[in-house]
Amino acid sequence: MPRAKKLAEEVVDKKEMETVEKAVEAEAKTKSRAKKTVAVKEETPAEKKNTVKKETKKAEPKASVMIQIGNKEVAAKAVLAAAVEAYKAANGEVEVETIEIYIKPEENAVYYVVNGDDSGDNKIDLFQ
Repeated sequence: MPRAKKLAEEVVDKKEMETVEKAVEAEAKTKSRAKKTVAVKEETPAEKKNTVKKETKKAEPKASVMIQIGNKEVAAKAVLAAAVEAYKAANGEVEVETIEIYIKPEENAVYYVVNGDDSGDNKIDLFQ
């Protein structure tokens, strides 16, 4: 029977060892999770403010371009809008992908080229 007792002790030792190994693994996982949790640092309000400032892009300045001749003036935006509108009126609702504007104040005229098309009467009055 001594051999049976020895085998019984080995089985018990093996099961205890497995239990101990599982406990060690569980503890290691818990410590690992704790380390990960500690690694995440909370930002202070000052740090958050600095982060927001860094991420914010500088806004484009508000700008306007005016064309003045004598006592008359017109905004460049208005000239652009009028050219697009004139082109669409003459050519249907064609999508304007590119537009080039040529202003000739001595003729009181604006010439425009839309999508590379300069055929036709692509002219409007500068001061209407």
